[in-house]
Amino acid sequence: MKRNIDQFLANETRLQEYLVWVRDKSNSVEADQKIAAIREFYYSLHPSLDHDRNFSLYLDLYLSLYLSCDFSQDINLKLLDLSPDLNSAIKHCLDRKLREILQQLQQQLPDRDLDREIKKQWWKNNGATWKNELRQAMIKYRNIGHEWNFNQQQIELLKQYLTANKLLMECLNSECYVSREVREEIEDSLFLPFADLNYD
Repeated sequence: MKRNIDQFLANETRLQEYLVWVRDKSNSVEADQKIAAIREFYYSLHPSLDHDRNFSLYLDLYLSLYLSCDFSQDINLKLLDLSPDLNSAIKHCLDRKLREILQQLQQQLPDRDLDREIKKQWWKNNGATWKNELRQAMIKYRNIGHEWNFNQQQIELLKQYLTANKLLMECLNSECYVSREVREEIEDSLFLPFADLNYD
């Protein structure tokens, strides 16, 4: 079953590049969670795989900014007051250069106390440039925020791959018998590019 799931994306070059990014990004994170759970988290951040925008928005703005100065999706910033989130990101950011960029971006934002219409106009005039500068900083300093530009067929394959991996995990966590070694081997190889897997 695992081999069939892995072969699902094996011939899709662009999707294999995405899995390489997922692997590399996950390996760069220090966390107590299993590496497979971290890989699933980053895999699932792609907007096309997001089934609940509000949850992703929460993850983007709070989990990512607060924990590591990361956030990944092109969210609609026009409706948000980002000052508190940027303050927190700046406060918790260990990379001096990234912190300076975030401070510069924060200074560009309209004052929180300005009239809503003035802020909306600012976003209309400056929002695209501001978001692009933020995205470029995220890519350069945190390796997150890439625009993958998958086509509809690739998006469907990504969704099917995610669903198949989740089903596999449910099977492993059910009462079926699988040795601890086999379970760990399968878990350790979830969401990896095909080239990283040991299939002869």
